[in-house]
Amino acid sequence: MEYVSLYRKWRPGNFKEVKGQEPIVQTLTHALEQGRIAHAYLFAGPRGTGKTSTAKILAKCLNCAEGVTPDPCGECPSCKKIKSGYAIDVMEIDAASNRGIDEIRDLREKVKFLPSEGRYKVYIIDEVHMLTTEAFNALLKTLEEPPAHVVFILATTELHKIPATILSRCQCFDFKPISLKEIASTLADTAAKEGVEISATALNLLARNAQGGLRDALGLLDQVVAFCGEKISEQDVTAILGLADQESLYQLAELIKEKNTAGLMNLVKSLVEEGRDLQQFVKGALGYFRNLLLYKVSPDPQEILELAPEEIERLGMQVVKYRRNQLMQIIETLSACENEMKWSFQARWTLEVALVKLVDNEENLELAQLKERISNLEALWQQGPPPVKKTVVEQSEKIIPAKEEVLLKEEFSAPPTASSLTLEEIAEVWPVVLEKLKKKKRTFHAYLLEGQLEALEGRQIILSFQKKFVFHKENAEKPEVKNLVEEILQQVLHQPVTLKCVLVDGQEKKNIEKKLPLESTPSHDEVADDPLIKKALELFGGEIIEIKEEKG
Repeated sequence: MEYVSLYRKWRPGNFKEVKGQEPIVQTLTHALEQGRIAHAYLFAGPRGTGKTSTAKILAKCLNCAEGVTPDPCGECPSCKKIKSGYAIDVMEIDAASNRGIDEIRDLREKVKFLPSEGRYKVYIIDEVHMLTTEAFNALLKTLEEPPAHVVFILATTELHKIPATILSRCQCFDFKPISLKEIASTLADTAAKEGVEISATALNLLARNAQGGLRDALGLLDQVVAFCGEKISEQDVTAILGLADQESLYQLAELIKEKNTAGLMNLVKSLVEEGRDLQQFVKGALGYFRNLLLYKVSPDPQEILELAPEEIERLGMQVVKYRRNQLMQIIETLSACENEMKWSFQARWTLEVALVKLVDNEENLELAQLKERISNLEALWQQGPPPVKKTVVEQSEKIIPAKEEVLLKEEFSAPPTASSLTLEEIAEVWPVVLEKLKKKKRTFHAYLLEGQLEALEGRQIILSFQKKFVFHKENAEKPEVKNLVEEILQQVLHQPVTLKCVLVDGQEKKNIEKKLPLESTPSHDEVADDPLIKKALELFGGEIIEIKEEKG
């Protein structure tokens, strides 16, 4: 028996089976129910989104033995002939190969004759934008005033090439790309019908590479099944289609962040030795860093990223290591690399140069930020402190403002290394973290105010909340709050840390509380011993005269 490809075998036979085009299906259904049949339709949209399938279903609806209906039976001779492509009254014309004026003149002569079997003669003209200007002009009059028994259905992937005179004589329907979720679901159903076992990650990978076209997705599934048989994994899909696997992309992101040039070169070498398509790898890397960027800027990444939960969780663990501008710079560099690889005879060299450039740009970016930080500090010293509300230090009618104190503390505090990081050091910068959080999001700041620094486990900071503050604890754990706090902590500590919130009884108190800002007025000796106060006195040449408690 002759083999039929999956996209032909499982082509939708009625409107209920059409995927991802609900507005179009609903409009056509209502029009058929009301007998409002247009003489010309134009279906426009990307390839593989159901234009030709919908045209054939509409032809069935018009010629079904049960009458004009939005739900053709699929069993009558007319429906079967249309499905198999042998219906005399339904003509499919490929405008790419029949694009001249002679073909359209022949069509104009034939439309005059009545249908041989059904109610309507239906002309489905695919890729209609390929017609010549003369052919469009010849078709124009027929489209405007066709015989009552004729319906034209034009299909195109390039709507902008259709003359306005043609568009004005058709009912136009825009077919949109099918969502990744819809494609993955359809692939899963098709695989089940075919008796094929395929993992969820493999389905998502096939769906992403179909780029919104269900026909392309079914074609890819057909290709993988032909190679693997009845059991398919993610590794099978990446190997057969020459795609970048997620592990390689994760490793790429780690090596770029670590500025490990040797590791990046070894990664490229491994890809070449495995026979991977380097251009496909760069495309995969662009998609991966795009996902990292969207995770970074989105309050709810799960809503915007069409990925499996485990993939989103892994992105969340890695995204804290990057700043937003770093991710945008990486995407720009990789985009330029992909364009250059299209014309390069040495794709490997092009990729290697791009990766070295990424590491160098990262170092230059950090140097530029350091220079800017130093320039801001120098400007601060030259301007001197403005006269604002008094704090604990007064000298010669010149004082350090509250905001200046926070800035000085941030500038002069040397960032702790990973090996020397302690809970006490985190407690010293915690007010700075809260102040930065307050400027960015006051509601997030309010959630953390009831928390106490409890412990430090490796790189994880434990923040405790008394049971009566369970509302604050639950909100502090939300991804958008937690991610922002961890991003600020990384800016202040200059190394990635994570935050964990826990509930406590409220009876035990940690010694760390004495490291947090004091509620009562400090003594003269306590103020004099403070490193920040010492530095301020050196800068401004003053002395401690009086200590006052700040009000309000």
